[in-house]
Amino acid sequence: MELIKQEALDILCNKRVLLISLMAQQIKLLKESYKLCDEMDKILPPHPLALYDYLDIIFINFKAMTGESGKQLLPRDVNLLSLGKDKAIEIFTHVLDKAMWQMLFNRLNIYSLMSAKSKVDFNNSLKDKPLPFVIETVCSTLSNILETQDEMLINSLIESILSVSTNYKCNDTFKFTNKVIFNESCHKLHDHFKLNAEGAFKDTITFLSKVIFADKTITKNDKYLNDTYLWRLMTEYFTDNKLDHLDRDEVTFTGGKVVFFNNGNSHLQLNNETVSFLNSELSKTKSLRD
Repeated sequence: MELIKQEALDILCNKRVLLISLMAQQIKLLKESYKLCDEMDKILPPHPLALYDYLDIIFINFKAMTGESGKQLLPRDVNLLSLGKDKAIEIFTHVLDKAMWQMLFNRLNIYSLMSAKSKVDFNNSLKDKPLPFVIETVCSTLSNILETQDEMLINSLIESILSVSTNYKCNDTFKFTNKVIFNESCHKLHDHFKLNAEGAFKDTITFLSKVIFADKTITKNDKYLNDTYLWRLMTEYFTDNKLDHLDRDEVTFTGGKVVFFNNGNSHLQLNNETVSFLNSELSKTKSLRD
C-alpha cells in the first residue's frame, strides 16, 4: 500500500480495538456506579414527612463542580480531562459525602429538630467541607444529636420566635414571654383556611411541642423521630372544621392556646406555668442569651 504504511495502519487498527475495549469498560463501570448508587439509595427508607431526595443527583452535582456545561463544543474542552485523578476524586468525594449527610438528616427526620436557620447553617457547612461519611463519624454525630436534643430544641424554639418580623415581635431575647404574634400562619385555599406548612409559626409550634410534650422520642419501629402533638392538633382543627372564616378561633392545649384571625395572623399565648417551665429549661442549657 502506498497511501499509508502498513506499520501505521496496524497501530491505528490495534488502538481502535483498544479504544473500543476501554470505552466498553467505562460504560460497564458507569452502569455499575449508577446501580450501586441506586442500591445505596434504597437502604434508608424515607420518613413520611421527609422531602423527596435521590442519591444519584451526585452525578449531576459532580458535573457542575467540575465546571462542565453544554457550551463545551470539543472533547478536549471537557474540564475533567485536565483535572488530576486525585483532584477529581477529591471533588467527587466532597459531592458524595455532602449528599449522604443530607440524605441521612432528611430521611431520619433529624431536620425536625432544627430551626430554619440551623438547617441553612448545616447545609452551608456541607458546601464548605462536609465531614467524611464514615462509620465512626456518623455514629458519633447521631449519638451527639440524641444526647443534646433538649439544647437543640430550645435553640430551635428561640431562633424560630426571633425570626418573626420585628413588626410583630412580642418576645424579648433574654427569656420566653406569654405572647408572640405571628403573621402568615395560615392562608385560604379553595374557600377554606389551611395552615402554612412552612415558616416561623410552624417551626415555633413544632419546637414548642417537642419541648413541652417531649415529642422527640424514637417511634415504635425505631426508624424515625416522632412528629409533634401540637402541630397535629392545629392541623386537625383546620381539617375537621373546614373553616371559610376565622373569627378569633382558638385551639387550646395544656399550657396555652393559639388564636387565629381572618387575616392569616395568629397569637400564641402561653400561661405563666409554661413560661416558667421554658425559662427553667433554657437556664439548664448553653442556650441562655446574654
